[in-house]
Amino acid sequence: MIPFLVTVDTEQDVAPHFKTYLGLDYLPDLVTLFEEEEIQATFFVTGKIGEEHPEIFEHLKMHEVGCHGLEHELYGRKPPWLKEGLKLPVEEREKRLKKATHLLEEAAHSKVTGFRAPYFQIDEKTLDILEQLGYAYDSSVYTYRYGWPFQIYHPAPDDRLARGTMRIVEIPVSSDPFPEKIGHSTLPSSRRHFRLNLTFLRLFGVDKCIKAMENIKAFQDFLRVPPFFVFWMHSWELHPDPPWKQSPIPAYLYWNCYQSFELLRTFFEEIKKRWKICFLTASDAVEELGINTAVL
Repeated sequence: MIPFLVTVDTEQDVAPHFKTYLGLDYLPDLVTLFEEEEIQATFFVTGKIGEEHPEIFEHLKMHEVGCHGLEHELYGRKPPWLKEGLKLPVEEREKRLKKATHLLEEAAHSKVTGFRAPYFQIDEKTLDILEQLGYAYDSSVYTYRYGWPFQIYHPAPDDRLARGTMRIVEIPVSSDPFPEKIGHSTLPSSRRHFRLNLTFLRLFGVDKCIKAMENIKAFQDFLRVPPFFVFWMHSWELHPDPPWKQSPIPAYLYWNCYQSFELLRTFFEEIKKRWKICFLTASDAVEELGINTAVL
């Protein structure tokens, strides 16, 4: 069975552009879809949602809750396209992560041991903070950026991309390892790797996502590493008629959102036909793949 992780970044709508939480209204329907498809998912939730919208955690009790920062702030380098946000001082990062962890554990009534950095930006100092706070894993590294790693690993204290001796483990997010120009009217021309997420599913459809999975699996087989997939999405992508499509933001942020549920259902059904898929939470995947979270 091939582990398949469905991960949901649960945050304010189209961060950092909006401060609303309209996407949360569609989480019950998403959880229903997961139940019908027998999927256990991991929801990376901001601490602010734990504080202001604790009611949503009743719907997530059969799934895993991880941390997505306090208010979707920056925990690594500032990407060029992000107009707002400065990297926080180490002391401030630790303070915010402690608060977010507490808020989430209070709301979810369960221990939070996993983290995903907003904007997928994380550095070694943040990993060190997470390790000190008792986190078991992080899932903020995208495989396409560096061509590797394509397996779950312990990072090095001085290089989050290298295997090392940290107790915390990194769960890379899946994308096609083979670069090609990705053409779509809503995307910047710099896109070169196909990402396994709901945004690309909305833009390109089911067949293209499955082709990306075939490439990922082929590369993992070549590397002789246990295959696994990590799919991710945003809570706000579930809104069928997002009001932010009237604002001056890139069209890929709302393109085909009205089809999100239909596309997800078709995608899950198709991959189950093609592979022996086992839907796991991130914590279960670490255990399933035999990754030791003790200090090496």
